[in-house]
Amino acid sequence: MQWQPEPIELKALAQETLAVLESTATQKEIELHTSVMENVWVQADRHMLETVIRNLTSNALKFTPRGGRVILTAQNNSGDNHLVTIVVQDTGVGIALTDIAKLFRIDTQHTTKGTEKERGTGLGLIVL
Repeated sequence: MQWQPEPIELKALAQETLAVLESTATQKEIELHTSVMENVWVQADRHMLETVIRNLTSNALKFTPRGGRVILTAQNNSGDNHLVTIVVQDTGVGIALTDIAKLFRIDTQHTTKGTEKERGTGLGLIVL
Protein backbone atom coordinates (compact mmCIF):
# COMPACT_ATOMS: atom_id res chain seq x y z
CA MET A 1 0.00 0.00 0.00
CA GLN A 2 1.43 3.36 -0.97
CA TRP A 3 1.53 6.05 1.70
CA GLN A 4 -0.21 9.24 0.54
CA PRO A 5 -0.01 11.81 3.34
CA GLU A 6 -2.30 14.81 3.49
CA PRO A 7 -3.37 17.30 6.18
CA ILE A 8 -6.28 15.81 8.15
CA GLU A 9 -8.43 17.44 10.82
CA LEU A 10 -8.46 14.63 13.38
CA LYS A 11 -11.77 15.33 15.13
CA ALA A 12 -13.77 15.08 11.89
CA LEU A 13 -11.96 11.92 10.84
CA ALA A 14 -12.50 10.35 14.28
CA GLN A 15 -16.22 11.16 14.24
CA GLU A 16 -16.65 9.75 10.72
CA THR A 17 -14.74 6.59 11.59
CA LEU A 18 -16.59 5.99 14.87
CA ALA A 19 -19.94 6.52 13.13
CA VAL A 20 -19.26 3.30 11.22
CA LEU A 21 -19.02 1.42 14.54
CA GLU A 22 -21.96 3.10 16.26
CA SER A 23 -24.40 0.26 15.52
CA THR A 24 -22.05 -2.29 17.13
CA ALA A 25 -21.76 -0.09 20.21
CA THR A 26 -25.53 0.35 20.37
CA GLN A 27 -26.15 -3.40 20.05
CA LYS A 28 -23.79 -4.08 22.96
CA GLU A 29 -25.07 -1.07 24.95
CA ILE A 30 -21.60 0.43 25.04
CA GLU A 31 -20.99 4.17 25.24
CA LEU A 32 -18.81 5.18 22.29
CA HIS A 33 -17.33 8.67 22.53
CA THR A 34 -14.60 10.79 21.07
CA SER A 35 -13.04 13.64 22.96
CA VAL A 36 -10.68 14.78 20.23
CA MET A 37 -10.33 18.54 20.35
CA GLU A 38 -11.12 20.67 17.31
CA ASN A 39 -8.30 21.98 15.14
CA VAL A 40 -5.93 19.10 15.83
CA TRP A 41 -4.36 18.48 12.44
CA VAL A 42 -2.14 15.59 11.43
CA GLN A 43 -0.16 14.82 8.31
CA ALA A 44 -1.14 11.23 7.53
CA ASP A 45 -2.51 8.85 4.96
CA ARG A 46 -6.29 9.11 5.41
CA HIS A 47 -7.01 5.49 4.54
CA MET A 48 -4.30 4.12 6.83
CA LEU A 49 -5.32 6.33 9.75
CA GLU A 50 -9.01 5.41 9.35
CA THR A 51 -8.04 1.72 9.29
CA VAL A 52 -5.96 2.01 12.47
CA ILE A 53 -8.67 3.90 14.37
CA ARG A 54 -11.42 1.58 13.13
CA ASN A 55 -9.48 -1.61 13.99
CA LEU A 56 -8.44 -0.46 17.45
CA THR A 57 -11.95 0.75 18.25
CA SER A 58 -13.52 -2.41 16.85
CA ASN A 59 -11.25 -4.51 19.08
CA ALA A 60 -12.16 -2.35 22.08
CA LEU A 61 -15.87 -2.89 21.37
CA LYS A 62 -15.33 -6.62 20.91
CA PHE A 63 -13.74 -7.03 24.33
CA THR A 64 -15.88 -4.58 26.29
CA PRO A 65 -18.93 -6.03 28.05
CA ARG A 66 -22.44 -4.57 27.89
CA GLY A 67 -22.75 -1.27 29.68
CA GLY A 68 -19.08 -0.49 29.15
CA ARG A 69 -17.40 2.51 27.59
CA VAL A 70 -14.97 3.11 24.70
CA ILE A 71 -13.39 6.55 24.31
CA LEU A 72 -11.12 7.85 21.56
CA THR A 73 -8.87 10.75 22.54
CA ALA A 74 -6.02 12.63 20.93
CA GLN A 75 -3.62 15.18 22.28
CA ASN A 76 -0.47 16.96 21.27
CA ASN A 77 2.46 15.01 22.59
CA SER A 78 4.37 16.82 25.35
CA GLY A 79 3.75 20.24 23.87
CA ASP A 80 5.33 19.22 20.56
CA ASN A 81 2.97 20.46 17.84
CA HIS A 82 4.41 17.89 15.43
CA LEU A 83 3.39 14.79 17.40
CA VAL A 84 -0.13 13.67 18.28
CA THR A 85 -0.96 10.71 20.51
CA ILE A 86 -4.18 8.88 19.69
CA VAL A 87 -5.62 6.68 22.44
CA VAL A 88 -8.48 4.18 22.35
CA GLN A 89 -9.42 3.49 25.96
CA ASP A 90 -12.04 1.00 27.09
CA THR A 91 -13.51 -0.72 30.12
CA GLY A 92 -12.98 -4.13 28.57
CA VAL A 93 -11.47 -7.35 29.82
CA GLY A 94 -7.90 -6.53 28.79
CA ILE A 95 -5.33 -8.95 27.43
CA ALA A 96 -3.16 -11.50 29.22
CA LEU A 97 0.49 -10.47 29.48
CA THR A 98 1.46 -13.77 27.86
CA ASP A 99 -0.57 -12.87 24.75
CA ILE A 100 0.66 -9.30 24.19
CA ALA A 101 3.81 -10.30 22.30
CA LYS A 102 1.71 -12.45 19.94
CA LEU A 103 -0.28 -9.44 18.70
CA PHE A 104 2.45 -8.15 16.40
CA ARG A 105 3.83 -11.47 15.13
CA ILE A 106 3.04 -12.50 11.59
CA ASP A 107 4.17 -16.08 12.23
CA THR A 108 1.78 -16.63 15.17
CA GLN A 109 -1.98 -16.71 14.92
CA HIS A 110 -3.78 -15.91 18.14
CA THR A 111 -7.49 -15.36 18.54
CA THR A 112 -9.72 -14.79 21.51
CA LYS A 113 -13.50 -14.63 21.48
CA GLY A 114 -15.08 -11.33 22.45
CA THR A 115 -17.38 -10.75 25.41
CA GLU A 116 -20.33 -11.94 23.35
CA LYS A 117 -18.45 -14.71 21.53
CA GLU A 118 -17.42 -12.45 18.62
CA ARG A 119 -14.81 -14.12 16.47
CA GLY A 120 -11.55 -12.56 15.35
CA THR A 121 -9.29 -13.02 12.38
CA GLY A 122 -6.30 -14.01 14.48
CA LEU A 123 -4.25 -11.28 12.79
CA GLY A 124 -3.79 -9.28 15.98
CA LEU A 125 -2.31 -5.87 15.31
CA ILE A 126 -0.04 -6.81 12.42
CA VAL A 127 -2.50 -5.20 9.99
CA LEU A 128 -1.78 -1.88 11.65
